[in-house]
Amino acid sequence: MLIRQSSGPGSGNGPALPELHRRLKWVAVIGIGALLVLVGRLWQLQIMRGESYYERTVSNVVKERYLPSVRGKILDRKGTALADNRPAFNIYATPKLMTRPLELELVHMLGLSDDEIAKIDERLEVGKKRDPKTAIVVLEDQGRDRAALVEQALARLPGVEVHHEPYRYYPQGELAAHLIGYMTQMTAAEAERLGSQGYDPSELVGRYGLEDKWENYLRGKKGIERFAVDARGQRLDDATASALIQGEHGVPAVPGANLVLTIDAELQKLAEKAVGHAAASAVVVVEPKTGKIRAIVSKPSFDPNIMTGHLTQAEETMLKQDPRKPFIDKALRMTYPPGSIFKFATAIAALEDGQAAEDENMFCTGEYQLSGTTFRCHGTHGKVDLLKAIQHSCDTYFWKLAERIGIDRIAQVASEYGLGRPTNLGLNGDAGGRIPTKDWYDKTTRY
Repeated sequence: MLIRQSSGPGSGNGPALPELHRRLKWVAVIGIGALLVLVGRLWQLQIMRGESYYERTVSNVVKERYLPSVRGKILDRKGTALADNRPAFNIYATPKLMTRPLELELVHMLGLSDDEIAKIDERLEVGKKRDPKTAIVVLEDQGRDRAALVEQALARLPGVEVHHEPYRYYPQGELAAHLIGYMTQMTAAEAERLGSQGYDPSELVGRYGLEDKWENYLRGKKGIERFAVDARGQRLDDATASALIQGEHGVPAVPGANLVLTIDAELQKLAEKAVGHAAASAVVVVEPKTGKIRAIVSKPSFDPNIMTGHLTQAEETMLKQDPRKPFIDKALRMTYPPGSIFKFATAIAALEDGQAAEDENMFCTGEYQLSGTTFRCHGTHGKVDLLKAIQHSCDTYFWKLAERIGIDRIAQVASEYGLGRPTNLGLNGDAGGRIPTKDWYDKTTRY
């Protein structure tokens, strides 16, 4: 016998209608709850934190870089440029994006030397410590061919840029090189110290002479450029950048001030030519009425154009090993026996103290005896007065005069005229020299 089961409540064919409604209710509640959570999260992201996230996004794509100022010129008294600026191509790189494969591609593309590779590595290391997201100069003053190669490959060189910028050069070459000086890249310690003053780690700074002494006066004030980049570090077009950059797009650079010297370039050339035959020499030409320096020569010299960013390791080694020491300013840093120039101090001291008269005659036999030592004059001048002694530079006359006056009085007069003290030009380790006195001889002479 077959028994038919009813399909009423409790049958195995499916849940009852009330149970189904109950489950659908829970599904709706969960769905609405999820939607509310999503809407709440969107409201939090867009309304509550929207400005913060926008600023963070903009900070990732909007970059800043310094715009170099045009360095002030160094001019002679007539306006001839001794230090000037010329256009050059500088290659920048962002340390964070400069991977080893990318650097190797740049090396092979440009055919870089070992010195240039070492320079790039050193600058990238400094840049990483300071701000790895900011582009720095890795190669300055590059030729047009190299610049073109990099510009053509920018799409596959993330973070690499080429900028057309002013570069220091010296149109007169070696002329007055010790006075003018040159520029080199900062050391890591200098980059750390000068960073707060707006210096870029790879920036060149005055290293010698006037370029160093008047660095703050010549350098001017750098500007700021703000621009937008994509994920590969490539610049976005102006229209896109304008939508992302709020406010000003930059601050223009302020050029440095020119430095006008009392030096006469033509006279400087003549002075350097006059000692061209000498292995080492120093010349200073001073205008007597004003005390203005018209020429100052130190030989051997160097070419500041080579020193400024183009000096190879081999050239630097050769210059440092030169026994004539070309890096030492012979006119300001070295000290020398004054020779016959010092006779004026003896003459003035004698006249002021009444120890001599202009018409007093002395006899020069060509030699002078003192304490058993014979001092020889450079000639036999016979009877000479003060004027003739000066005209012939008679050593015998001034030896006799000095014996009357004494060393301390001569030293006093020499000091009153500025001998034995630095010039206060403040250049290149300006040395003061020494005016000996009796006390000095007693302390330094062994009997």
